[in-house]
Amino acid sequence: MKTTDYMDYIFGTYCIAVIAFVCNATYLMFVGADSGDIQKQAIERGHAEYVVDSDGETTWQWKEEK
Repeated sequence: MKTTDYMDYIFGTYCIAVIAFVCNATYLMFVGADSGDIQKQAIERGHAEYVVDSDGETTWQWKEEK
């Protein structure tokens, strides 16, 4: 019988971390691509706008309901 070596645990942890990183990166890639499209659609439909603050920086924000 082979005793479990601590290197097996390290390798297993490494594999799980790599798989988690790849899954997370793939998810964020698709979600990030969609968020820009949602902002564009909101501006086109009149629900959001770009606003210039006092520092001259442009920020995206939802319009206030009247």
